[in-house]
Amino acid sequence: MRPHPTVILLAALGAAAIPGQQPTGWLHQVVPSVASRGTLLGANGTLFTRIDHDDYRGFCKVPFSPGVHAVTGVHFFAQDQDGSTPESFSLRLVGESRTLANYPDPAHVFLATGPFALPIAAAGPVAFELTVGFATAAQVAANEDLFIGFDLGPAGWPADGFTIQALLGLVIRYPIRDLPGAAPIAGGGYGLFLDPATGTLSYNTSRLLLAELLGGGPAGIATTVTNQIDFPISNTAPGTASFFSGLHPDARSPAVNFGRADDIAFTYLDAVMPDGTPVFFLGTLRGFGADLPIAVLVPGSLGVTCLDLVTAVPFGLHLLAGGMAFHPTVIPAALRPLLAGASFFQQAIGFDLATATVRASSCARQAF
Repeated sequence: MRPHPTVILLAALGAAAIPGQQPTGWLHQVVPSVASRGTLLGANGTLFTRIDHDDYRGFCKVPFSPGVHAVTGVHFFAQDQDGSTPESFSLRLVGESRTLANYPDPAHVFLATGPFALPIAAAGPVAFELTVGFATAAQVAANEDLFIGFDLGPAGWPADGFTIQALLGLVIRYPIRDLPGAAPIAGGGYGLFLDPATGTLSYNTSRLLLAELLGGGPAGIATTVTNQIDFPISNTAPGTASFFSGLHPDARSPAVNFGRADDIAFTYLDAVMPDGTPVFFLGTLRGFGADLPIAVLVPGSLGVTCLDLVTAVPFGLHLLAGGMAFHPTVIPAALRPLLAGASFFQQAIGFDLATATVRASSCARQAF
């Protein structure tokens, strides 16, 4: 469903402050399978989506503070089953449970804001592209999984009610889905449900809510090019940033999904720098490194290094065009049987020719 024109919802912030912020890019070439409330159905509760600490590092690091991400907003896609009736929601960023890995702790709150009222629209289902901006950057712990939570009120579902659009990562009756490769995904997916009546948290079906963060500095995303008939947006380079095949390519041989032989890429997004800005791409098989402000190495620069610096090597150079540069990696057939259990970690660095400084993206892992 095509979204309603963009709506900017503000937490005590002027609208002019939002456009300068860079989305993390996690929705690049991602489309929804479904608008559903999962196990909540018509009850009130919370939908969560997980940003796994094992998948992404070094995002929202401008300005830099040790041990935190500086999150300035959330960008997401939602749906109201009947746009003519009033709906509202609240939003929160919460941390990982200290006792149950890969689950949120609803009491471990970094930011809570709302409620926000949706604009009244036409009768029937209406999709919205929404942005919530924060008056002050939320200081979110960088050493644990992060969860974006959407608190929803009761609804006359499915005839009426509000929800967040989601991409499915399994074969089910909906025609759009993105099937990952063999690398395990905690909980089987990234979308959770909290029933406040029982306090129950559950991963119900394999899903990813269409939500991403806003922050300062450029973004870096792992992307994958697939040949999926049921997810054609991923067929065109640089591929999809979906947390399913984007982070878990079906690239090894034999494939998990028949006929797949995915190739990978890393994509650099920078809404500030001009076309022609050179972007260097780095990678390693050894893992992430500590977040080190790149200004320590090149004064006046933005972002952090977040790869293992001993083993990370440059392997590509491309020029920014339309705010994007990407480096594709075609995986040779002879290498595919050897990929089982391996991971590849990447980052990109843009070179500001006008100031002789650099702009570092976030880092991402792709697991095979």
